[in-house]
Amino acid sequence: MLKEYIKIKASEDEHGADFWISASNGSATCELQFYHEKDCFLKFAEALLNFPGSVTDKIIFEASNPLFELKILVYCYDFLGHSALQIIMDNKEKAPETQKAEFYIKTIPGSLNRLGDLLKNWDFLNEGITWIPE
Repeated sequence: MLKEYIKIKASEDEHGADFWISASNGSATCELQFYHEKDCFLKFAEALLNFPGSVTDKIIFEASNPLFELKILVYCYDFLGHSALQIIMDNKEKAPETQKAEFYIKTIPGSLNRLGDLLKNWDFLNEGITWIPE
């Protein structure tokens, strides 16, 4: 069985950045390459650092255009604060080039706070990040 993870790498130009994201819940894995603003993960990182304020809190990261969709929904799935990320990736290609995935990664709030810290302090010109949930 594969391990659960999210990995992100990037390269920059004068207008934005190319991102490569790979995620797995141990049985499903998907990868997506997309072009977006350099700081597209910053608000998501800040929200993760303070997650959860309550067990009803939700955080959504979305990056999409006619060529791709990436959505990450973070939420608590019980009153104890156990958390999950819903990962949706779609390259929006026509068959037979279509790549779509939707799966969940279970974790705990402290691990999501660490993901927020990784994203906030990420020097993406020099390194990628790897988050392994607890």
